Amino acid sequence: MKNVYFDEKLESLVDETGAKYEGRRFKTVSASCPPYGTCSPQYAQRLALFNLNVLAEKNGAEAYEVIRIESYKNPENMDPCMATVTAILYKSK
Repeated sequence: MKNVYFDEKLESLVDETGAKYEGRRFKTVSASCPPYGTCSPQYAQRLALFNLNVLAEKNGAEAYEVIRIESYKNPENMDPCMATVTAILYKSK
């Protein structure tokens, strides 16, 4: 599974290595990490990204582009930490 992003200079999607990725967009999805005991926002983000990877593979994606990632703690009780990630899924052309 590749994580791609849009490189404005190249005007193309590229993967983690900087190689151009030729694919077609087919779905936008959101994955999350539900409240999870005592954890850091960074840990919650990693869990949400893991859940995104599982969801992407289940949908037959070969790559994804993260559009938004958020993590937050409930200010009333310092415990549950949550994260949400929204991504576009791609398949090769």
